[in-house]
Amino acid sequence: MGAEELADRGAGRQEGGSSQGRLKEQGPGEEAHLELGLGEVRLRLLDLDLHLVDPRELLADIADLHRAGCVAITDDGHPTATAMLMRRAFEYAGMFGMPVIEHCEDTTLKGDGVAHEGFHAAALGLRGIPGACEAMGVERGILMAELTNSHFHVAHMSARASIRGVRKAKEAGIKVSCEVAPHHFTLTDEALGTPIPYDTNTKMNPPLREVGDRDSMLAGIADGSIDCIATDHAPHHYDEKKVEFDRAPFGIVGLETAVSLSLDRLYHAGHVRMPRLIELLSVNPARILKVAGGTLSEGVPADITIIAPDMPVRVQASALKSKSKNTPFDGWELRGGVAATGVAACAACHGPNGAGIPAQYPRVAGQFADYTLAQLKAFAGEQRTNDPGKVMQSIAVRMTDKEMRAVAEYTSGLR
Repeated sequence: MGAEELADRGAGRQEGGSSQGRLKEQGPGEEAHLELGLGEVRLRLLDLDLHLVDPRELLADIADLHRAGCVAITDDGHPTATAMLMRRAFEYAGMFGMPVIEHCEDTTLKGDGVAHEGFHAAALGLRGIPGACEAMGVERGILMAELTNSHFHVAHMSARASIRGVRKAKEAGIKVSCEVAPHHFTLTDEALGTPIPYDTNTKMNPPLREVGDRDSMLAGIADGSIDCIATDHAPHHYDEKKVEFDRAPFGIVGLETAVSLSLDRLYHAGHVRMPRLIELLSVNPARILKVAGGTLSEGVPADITIIAPDMPVRVQASALKSKSKNTPFDGWELRGGVAATGVAACAACHGPNGAGIPAQYPRVAGQFADYTLAQLKAFAGEQRTNDPGKVMQSIAVRMTDKEMRAVAEYTSGLR
């Protein structure tokens, strides 16, 4: 019960009462005198400093996480505000050789922003998030990596100032790596207003940036500054996205469109060659996380994606396998896609919108060499190509000279 409530009760504020109480204010820890009409009550004001700790500002038991099989730690979704906590995270993760994957964002600068701070957000009356908001977090992470000699990985980078910092850090020998999502090397903040103004499927965090930022991501992919392509897959229910732009959650689905967007906008556009694209999507992620994968070497897990570089793909949100359909790429016509996926030695049909080559494949072995000649021919027929090199490239499999000649003979009749 508070002192003022005691005063009210003691002052006899019942019906017909006229006595008044008065509290002589004192500092914390001192005696306070409450003068009442019926006498005097002495109270002791307790100096209680109650500080409720946000669970997001507590460091997890990284040793336990490592023992359980975790290969990295992250603050994605809830950027770490406290520099000391971030330092401890770097130190602790560094003991186990685990990278710290950070969603770089200065929340005090972001404020209530919902879109990139620029012309298009201003024209639509949307609160902005400047690129510096991300770059400040990147610079802090770089400094922490240098201070602790630990590995810092920048998640879903989007701002030109961020990649400038990453380049300088790599030149200085600091352990830093980074990734970019397909929407940040394909779209710009112009999509906020066209073709559908206030389309909540263009709301993500980091936000779609301006042309200069998008072009910086493309340059970073081409020159090797960017290590990985990540989907930043963030599904949301239809009802969650079908609200005002300010109220809608950040994020889009990206898992089923990442490869086609990468082939169409990077490989076919001439920004990268196929080996570099495979490095971005597979080799480097496995290397950074120190997990088996990203190679067809004997003995590694047979998690394999078969790509068809020239396959025509039309993105149809309604046909996506994900339960969420929140994509800004609905209706896009793309060149190249996923023909099939093999996970842990079990091949499964994928293909654009669920339609692709037959899923009847043999057991997947160390170098994916268990395909029979008949199945290679079937694949070539499905792709309708007379170029055995493209067949080879598409299925990422080693064939003997005899098999290559047989496929060449078979595909030559497809014209």
